[in-house]
Amino acid sequence: MAEWRKRYEPAKARFDQLCQNAGEKIYRTADNVDGILLLKVRGDDEKYQDNSYNPLKDQMWEDAALESEAAGENYIERFLPVLSRVSCDYVDVLQKNGSWVRYSTRWENERWVRDKQPNPNSRARYAVTYENDISWENRKHWIAGTTIKIIDTKTNELMAEKTMYAFVPELGYSKFEQNPNPWGRGMRCPDENSYEQKTVIFVSKVLIPPTRP
Repeated sequence: MAEWRKRYEPAKARFDQLCQNAGEKIYRTADNVDGILLLKVRGDDEKYQDNSYNPLKDQMWEDAALESEAAGENYIERFLPVLSRVSCDYVDVLQKNGSWVRYSTRWENERWVRDKQPNPNSRARYAVTYENDISWENRKHWIAGTTIKIIDTKTNELMAEKTMYAFVPELGYSKFEQNPNPWGRGMRCPDENSYEQKTVIFVSKVLIPPTRP
């Protein structure tokens, strides 16, 4: 316990310091936004394809600050009508090779059908991206951070940003745990539930879709 306390106190102090700058900053909103551009997709790293990799117990997991966020194509679908309150008509996604793919959905035969169009002629104006804090200065304390950014690509203006941090007070997990998920039970700032933490919820406050009939 004494050893844990010796490590915990500076870690908690560091977390509290970082949390002073956490939260949402909305500088401008946009109306009638029918499509968005994703510059990054969470959970799109190659190591996620390895079934033996368990990010939930990885001290250096890139997306640890958003432990409950969807990953891969599920992350993309969160911005489309079938699963989203943003309800964009389309989502343009930057690929690793520099090309673009447009995702969209349509209602057909009583179900949603997803379409993928490579290299559309035009791209959405408003981009959503993020930056993860994976510095050892913070990760050695089991602190993870992420900042979501919304950018107007026409003017290069930062329209909004949201910074979040997660902290594991136990400073790890027990080797006896069958399904360790230290990041899932950690402290967070802002203090939000998993729904409020989702990227799409923040985006919906900034990029307003057209009024549907």
